[in-house]
Amino acid sequence: NGACAATDSTEVHVDSTVLATIDPQGPFCESDAAIILTAADNGGTWSGPGVSGDSFDPASAGSGSHTITYDITNGACADSDTEVLDVDAAPDPTIDPVSDLCEDEAAITLNAATAGGTWSGTGVSGDQFDPTTAGPGDHIITYDVTNGACTASDNITIHVDSIVDATIDPQGPFC
Repeated sequence: NGACAATDSTEVHVDSTVLATIDPQGPFCESDAAIILTAADNGGTWSGPGVSGDSFDPASAGSGSHTITYDITNGACADSDTEVLDVDAAPDPTIDPVSDLCEDEAAITLNAATAGGTWSGTGVSGDQFDPTTAGPGDHIITYDVTNGACTASDNITIHVDSIVDATIDPQGPFC
């Protein structure tokens, strides 16, 4: 006003924005090793089942779908993101034991703790083992089974004995 002039200034601090976008991971198998979680910007806080610090342990989380959260703050700026991490249960490929077989026996059905896998080996067709086709000897049978991200395998040895002939050779006459 009049001959008086005044000025004023203020300093405004502007925080840079942060981005919490989580890098997608998985699916996982329960038996997988822990992984390091990553997001667009580092320095935030992770939370959720199986999370410790910035790592995710599928075994600790257990099988199922788990929501993981990442929160990051820079002054007045904050962001948050969630991601669903899927953990599949590890299948049990354990093969039921098979007794020794004779070469002329009928085919048997092979069984394992977790059904739905693939059988392979000499004398195997589908889930059947045919001792006639396999022939005498020891035969290694393999079972591979998958559940989502998990795969497992087991082997057994099936022993097949050769056919024996009990025919008596004629003898005599004797005195």
